[in-house]
Amino acid sequence: MRRILLATFVTLLATTGLAMRGPTTQAAAATGQYSSPSWFPLRRATTGGSITVGCTFNSTDAATCGGTYHPYWAIDLGATAGTPVYAAGRGKVVAANNPSNAVCGGQARYVSVDHGDGTSTWYYHLSAVSVAVGQWVDENTKVGEVGNTGNTGSSCFVHLHYERTITGRGPASPGNPGTYANSVDPGPLVSCHAGRAFTYPTDAGYSTWAGIPWGTISAYSDGTECAAGAGSIASNAGFENGWGPWSAYPGTQTNWVVYANGQIAGESARNAVHYAATNTASPGGGIYQDVPISASPGDVFCASAWVRTQYPQTGASGSFVVWLIGGAYNENGAASFSGLGNGNNWRELQTCVSASTRQTTMRIQFYPTPGGPTVDIDDVDIHRTIALNAGFENGWGPWSAYPGTQTNWVVYANGQIAGESARNAVHYA
Repeated sequence: MRRILLATFVTLLATTGLAMRGPTTQAAAATGQYSSPSWFPLRRATTGGSITVGCTFNSTDAATCGGTYHPYWAIDLGATAGTPVYAAGRGKVVAANNPSNAVCGGQARYVSVDHGDGTSTWYYHLSAVSVAVGQWVDENTKVGEVGNTGNTGSSCFVHLHYERTITGRGPASPGNPGTYANSVDPGPLVSCHAGRAFTYPTDAGYSTWAGIPWGTISAYSDGTECAAGAGSIASNAGFENGWGPWSAYPGTQTNWVVYANGQIAGESARNAVHYAATNTASPGGGIYQDVPISASPGDVFCASAWVRTQYPQTGASGSFVVWLIGGAYNENGAASFSGLGNGNNWRELQTCVSASTRQTTMRIQFYPTPGGPTVDIDDVDIHRTIALNAGFENGWGPWSAYPGTQTNWVVYANGQIAGESARNAVHYA
């Protein structure tokens, strides 16, 4: 295809007064897109209440869970009947059992989704199934409703049985140890709490889903908006909640602290009351946090942060880097800084990173120059763009030429045009 000159079309839009199309209903999940299942599959009960985490893997509550139930990786999530159940990530529905005679103690209604990473998720005991085999779903797709169909115990406990298995294998079967290896650790499950990312079970005080006693976690989610435009993906991004989950990078001589207004003469936070300060003697030293995400090729994350030099010095330097890790290779976007002032002279840093492969973790990292002045940090803000395939790493869709116009367009890979490469990752339009 010829190279495309865009200026003419920009002028056309500006001079013809083309009306912008109004909002539409939520688009269906993108065909062919997978992601690892990392979203909490329930939001709030239909009564508006929280979700009860019941039996997990080898729960220690003998009275309710029998001491070691489940004897495989699975999570029971108690909620009122009819509570919507959402897919834990992007993928293709590979099973949807929806018998008309499903009852407690009899047949179960369930759904299974293949996430393209070698694992599938299962949603059991549903009162209703909302998807069909072959349908593509994402973390905002309702796959069914909580119920008590199938084997839910003598009390017909209304709950969602959530399980992650090796793709191609069915869920583990109680009483059949040969199937226990089918299930795998569900891993961290992200939810949104008032626009901030919150991760179960770690942010609820548990390092793993194994051994959690019945009812010790009351879970909920406000949706997935904290990763798509309403609140930073970074946790404790303004350092108002103390130190966690930020940490000094392991194995480095890094100092860091969270200050309140007035603790350092001449200094206050850019916003609110707290900010962080760090310096290091080690290359690669600094502070960071890891956030579970579900990134597919084409996903773009944009970040900003505010930095300055700790008073009374000036001239701090270093870099702010956002990494995508957990996939076939690591990817990053970076913003360097130098010559920082102090006091009210905060400087904003901005960078973006595109995923060209599936990624499971975002690492947010600040690297002060070793031996340099202390860097103050505040208001870290990271968002996943709402636009689908925003980095064009997944081909052309869902982008299209505007109907009825003489528009040429193409997605190029690095090197296809002499002297050109993508700003991030491998592709551009």
